[in-house]
Amino acid sequence: MKRFITICWLFALLGGLLFGAGTGEDKTVQSEAAALEEILELESTALDTWYGDSDPTAYTQLFADKATYFDPWSGGKLEDSAIKEYLLSFAGQIPDCRYEFLNPRVDLYGDTAVFTCNLDATDRKDSAVTQWNVAVVFTRTRDGWERVHANWSFKELGS
Repeated sequence: MKRFITICWLFALLGGLLFGAGTGEDKTVQSEAAALEEILELESTALDTWYGDSDPTAYTQLFADKATYFDPWSGGKLEDSAIKEYLLSFAGQIPDCRYEFLNPRVDLYGDTAVFTCNLDATDRKDSAVTQWNVAVVFTRTRDGWERVHANWSFKELGS
C-alpha cells in the first residue's frame, strides 16, 4: 500500500511539474509580449515630447530615484538625480525628429525587464538620420515600470 501511495504521489508530482512547465512557458511569452507593449507605450510617450516638443521632462520622469545612465555626451556614468539634471539641460535643443523603434525586445526576469532596440531618429528639417543602439532596464513597481538603467550609443555605420 505504501508503494502504491508513493507511486501515485510521484505521478502527481511529475504531472504537476510537466503541466506547470508547459503553462509557465506560455505565461512567460505572454508576459514578455505584454511588457513589451507597455514599455513601448511608455517610451513612445516620452520620446514624443522629447523629439516633438524638445522637452525631456516626460523622459526623465520614467527614471527611478536610484538609477544609472550612459550616452555619448554624458562623459561617463551618471547616477540618480544627476541623470534628470543632465537630461533636462537638453530642453529646447532637441531637433524635431520622427523616430522608429527597430527590433524591439523585452526579456523579463521577475519584476525586471531588459528592453533593447535600435532606434532611427530622422530630423524633420534636413532628413538627417541618427541611429541608436538602446538598452534600458526597468523594474516593475506598484505604480508601473520605472527605468533603473539606460544606455544610448550610436549605431556604427554598416552594422
